Formats: sequence, structure tokens, C-alpha cells
Amino acid sequence: MPEVEVIGEGCGVIDGRVVACANQRRLVPECRPEETHVSDPAILYDIEDREDIAALVEAFYTRAFADPLLGPIFIDVAKMDLAAHMPIMCDFWETVLFQTGAYRRNAFMVHLQLHQMEPLTKVHFQRWEDLWHETVDEMFAGEKAILAKVNASRIANSIHRRLHRSEDFEVMHIQPRRVVG
Repeated sequence: MPEVEVIGEGCGVIDGRVVACANQRRLVPECRPEETHVSDPAILYDIEDREDIAALVEAFYTRAFADPLLGPIFIDVAKMDLAAHMPIMCDFWETVLFQTGAYRRNAFMVHLQLHQMEPLTKVHFQRWEDLWHETVDEMFAGEKAILAKVNASRIANSIHRRLHRSEDFEVMHIQPRRVVG
């Protein structure tokens, strides 16, 4: 097992590579726990491929199905078959994060049909977003992890706004970054 050299609170170097750590959220895609045989759960890496997406989606839906607010919607209203739904959600997030074009469905229509069976409120969307962010933060760190959270927030806000056609729902304003130098 490689030696871990600590270089700061919660961060270290393994075989000459800085590793991402839970409290630092540093992006180091070349260092993955299974490659270094480090079993420390505080060491995180970025979302790199469909396998990572599948792990994230599965962990998220495990939480969502067990959640007292969202679980009944997924289980009783949508009657979601998680095994059948997983490839669809992996296609969706692979398209969102890596622009693969694998997802060719209409996410809004699915939510509209569900909303017609059981009204989806701002509270539902906020809980979905909170669970997604918590799951991402516990499993990954880096640019794609941040992108997964930012896009989840945008998607949740957009779907909620379209379902309710509401002017009072918070709208995220995206501003260009200022270039220094």
C-alpha cells in the first residue's frame, strides 16, 4: 500500500500526486482511491465517466426512495422501476456532464405527467436538489462534480418554473466571469 504524505489538513500526496480530500474539494482526476488502494473515504476524485455517473445515480436514488417526502412520489405515484430507470438517468447525466447526446427524451414531459398525478411543489424540488448535492459532495470533488450540482439546480428550477408558470420562483442569473489580467 502506498504511503500517504500529509501536505495540509485533510490533504496529502500519494506516489507524488496530490489527492482530493473532502474538506478541500480539489480536482485531481489522475488519482483514484481504487488505483492507489487507499480506503480513506475522505479522499475524493472527480466524476470521470459513465461508471462514476452510475454510482452517483444509484446512491442518489437509494436516498430518494428512502426519503419520507420523495420516496412516496417515486414508489407510489411514479411506480418507478429503478433497474429500468437507471440506464435512462445515466444517459441523462452523461449527456449533461459530457455532452454525449445519449439522452434523447423529454425530461420535462415526464415531470409534467407526474405533476398531473401528484402536484410537485417547490418543497419537492428543493428536497431533490438537496439530496443530489449531498450525494455528489459525499462521493466526488472537482469540476464535473460542481457542474453536476449547478446543472441539477438549473434543471430543478427550470422544471418547477415551467410546471407552475410562476413569476415568483427564484430565477438563477448566470453572469460571465470577469477575466483578470
